[in-house]
Amino acid sequence: MAYSELVKNLDNIRMVMRDFYVYGFKSKADFNDRSARSHDNDRRRIESWLADYMCFRQNAKGRRRFIAVDSRKIKHNPFYKAWKAKTFTAKDIMLHFYLLDMLQEGVSMSLNELVERLDQDYLSHFADAGTIDASTVRKKLAEYVQLGLIVAAKQGRELFYSRSKDAVNLERWHETVSFFAESSPVGVVGSFLEDKYSEEVNIFSYKHHYLLQALESDVLLDLLDAMQKKQTVRLASCTDGGKHISMRVLPLKIYVSTQSGRRYVMGWFFKAKRIIFCRLDNLEQVLEPKDLPDFDKFLA
Repeated sequence: MAYSELVKNLDNIRMVMRDFYVYGFKSKADFNDRSARSHDNDRRRIESWLADYMCFRQNAKGRRRFIAVDSRKIKHNPFYKAWKAKTFTAKDIMLHFYLLDMLQEGVSMSLNELVERLDQDYLSHFADAGTIDASTVRKKLAEYVQLGLIVAAKQGRELFYSRSKDAVNLERWHETVSFFAESSPVGVVGSFLEDKYSEEVNIFSYKHHYLLQALESDVLLDLLDAMQKKQTVRLASCTDGGKHISMRVLPLKIYVSTQSGRRYVMGWFFKAKRIIFCRLDNLEQVLEPKDLPDFDKFLA
């Protein structure tokens, strides 16, 4: 039976998948800093996602698990399943459906009108639904405006919201989405879209299919965001010995090895006053972005 419990934080999952399964050089005894229950829960999750690719090896130190794949035969990256098991809040789900339902084709409403109708026509039907404040609704609307799902137009002193008319016929893009999911640096987005189709596209094969890049999608996205905004960040990583380290870096470029597919961030390390390269699969988090006026000088 598949292990279906969702996870809130993927940092531990990423570490276990990388060290325990991808490289295959660690056993349960090597994870002394975590409880046996936490480790077993992560193991069950991962093995439910990657059951078709699991192998085992027994030696003097115990049973060691690892993943064995022929990337040329895989049409869809199995590591994306980790991202699809990540939780999001009940309010995220609720507002997604309620807002789009209220703003049906041709309907335009202000924030106050939306909040009032949300309370009267939707939440009032549930005894334990509680209330959602205007600030939460405003943030969700702003997010959807940025994504292009909703359009905001000013009428007098108020913003009125309506559904975007630029609807996309997803069927026309099926093959494009499938290719994007397996070839883009943030292909996990395409994999989520692919789940909306009733059938899979299996017309592509990849000679060099770097599946493990899926595990560092959030790290890459945070780095690209910092580069676009010309910000420094604190890179948090963990050494093979389990020591946690961090350093303030200005990310400048992303490099991808044509031989191994490993990805690196090239950045200016302020403490050592020099350029360094960090492997993305060694990074746990990208934290504390701060603006830097001299970004262009460092990049040059």
